[in-house]
Amino acid sequence: MTQKKGTTSRLTNKWLTIYVPRFLNGFNIQVIKAKASAVERRASPALPGTQFGKAALPLVLPLALMLIATFSSVGAMQKMHDKELAEVSGQALMQMEKVLPGDKGTDINGPTFYKAGLDAVVELNMNIDKLQLGCTNTAVNGNFCDIDIDKLSLSGGTWGADGRPSSSAALTRPFFEFAIKNDQSKTLREIVGIRLSAEKASGMLTAGDQQPGESDPGNTSGINSLSGYMKLGPTSGVAETEARSLTYSDLNRRLTGRIFIDIWPVDDAYNFSSDEYNLNLASVGANVSVPTTVVSGKRLSSVNLLGSATIDPIPLSGDLSATITGLPIIGSLNLDKTVTGSVSGLTATVPIEQSLKFIHKINVNSPFSLSMQGADVLWPDASAVAEKGWWMAFEDEVSIGNISPEAKVPIDNSVLLQAVGPEFPSWEPNPYPTNEPLPPPCTSGPSINCTLTTGISTRTYTTDGGNYTWREIYGVECGGISGCLSGNLPLGNLTVPANLDFPLNNLKLSEQSIEPNCYGTARFC
Repeated sequence: MTQKKGTTSRLTNKWLTIYVPRFLNGFNIQVIKAKASAVERRASPALPGTQFGKAALPLVLPLALMLIATFSSVGAMQKMHDKELAEVSGQALMQMEKVLPGDKGTDINGPTFYKAGLDAVVELNMNIDKLQLGCTNTAVNGNFCDIDIDKLSLSGGTWGADGRPSSSAALTRPFFEFAIKNDQSKTLREIVGIRLSAEKASGMLTAGDQQPGESDPGNTSGINSLSGYMKLGPTSGVAETEARSLTYSDLNRRLTGRIFIDIWPVDDAYNFSSDEYNLNLASVGANVSVPTTVVSGKRLSSVNLLGSATIDPIPLSGDLSATITGLPIIGSLNLDKTVTGSVSGLTATVPIEQSLKFIHKINVNSPFSLSMQGADVLWPDASAVAEKGWWMAFEDEVSIGNISPEAKVPIDNSVLLQAVGPEFPSWEPNPYPTNEPLPPPCTSGPSINCTLTTGISTRTYTTDGGNYTWREIYGVECGGISGCLSGNLPLGNLTVPANLDFPLNNLKLSEQSIEPNCYGTARFC
């Protein structure tokens, strides 16, 4: 068989004999024999690891250790003459490399790196019931786990009619790399790290389990802790808000504004306020987008994202009562109104704190590595320093898919307080010239109370004998007996271009429900 330069071999279903070296004052020599095939995957339990934790070693076997494997299908080598060699083109299956300090983005004062790998594509499909690394009492990081993941599965990113267990993830050019401190000194040379990696990993990585529906809260299993680096690609989703009421008892804040009354003998704008209102806010959609986010650190149990949202117009309806005093001749006017209208223009800054147990599914198409080091190491071509202990890194962007919550999201009182805004907001300049843009802006910023105060303001009045013309400031109006005294007060569309702080925490995401990596009805095998 010939192998053209620049291509990779494809290795599947080979027996591997692995020798794990002793270093970092804590790794015991182990000899493990496993088989990276779909049939063996379904029957193999997790294997105990060294003092750094419990690990099912099939996770790391295919990545890079195969360079020291014995392949049962390799035949005996045959002697070839020069003429025969001249007719063959190809390249070595094994690849070796030495990286000096400062090369390939490494630390100029850091270790030297020795790399050995396979110029091949390795396909695998596997399940690991429990992956724990860096957990035992004498581990370099104490009593807690650097990496602790339940029900870890790796498969192809897409699959056909035979289902997910028939698919395979692909590891391109897996390799094994050592970090050597004081490489120039024969007496002081020391292994400070080892990395199992692949130049590219492509497939679907899932952790734990999640099923659609209210019966599954979404965080019963999965990623308990993670030490490493990943770059989450930009994503988006739609959060449906819950319908709710808006009352004074909810917010302890009055609805205030200015109403223009056009009923003889009144023809002017007056302030009003109400602590007797009961408005119904309908359920609407909030279109959330999150930019690329870097997640990096030790023993992470949650991830912090910062998104933005545009909120669809919110229909509102309900009852509002207010009394306006100081009116000429009639003295006062009671407003007992059925209010209708909508609030539009709202946007939001959306801080999202999400437990890693709610993240079950990651689409991977990136260089991948799993390393262990006795000190912080900046590995070649790495985006971040691998911290002491165990470290899992995805160098390119990975995708967690659409982030639409499965259930409707409640609107907290704190969010509505921002939307309502302060009572009796002021505006500038005051009086307001007719050549200034409408509506007059409030000094406290946009809010519902601001729109109820200045949102219309199309009428004018004059001063100084008609020499100056100003805007009449008001946000609500009623005209005639039927308009001012009847039971309806149509507010129309209240444009409120306010940006709200709308935090979201620990939401079950609809597209994080997973397809089991098993044949039959089992959720995990």
